[in-house]
Amino acid sequence: LTPMVADELRDAEQTYPASWIEEAIQIAVTNNVRKWRYILGILERWRQEGKQDGISRRDSQKELKQQVPEEYRDIIKR
Repeated sequence: LTPMVADELRDAEQTYPASWIEEAIQIAVTNNVRKWRYILGILERWRQEGKQDGISRRDSQKELKQQVPEEYRDIIKR
């Protein structure tokens, strides 16, 4: 794990729910893609479109808000 990827992972932990990160990594592994940008693409798509797990986009945004510390909520795109 390079220092740059470690920093990006820390940033992702502040932005996305841990369950999303874990699932995005599992999808990347299943598709044999070993690029962090691929995982970020999955996470960003889920943030914008709502995660397709039976939860509406509104509920996905609610879950995301609950996972993001209060001081960072104003900088997250909605």
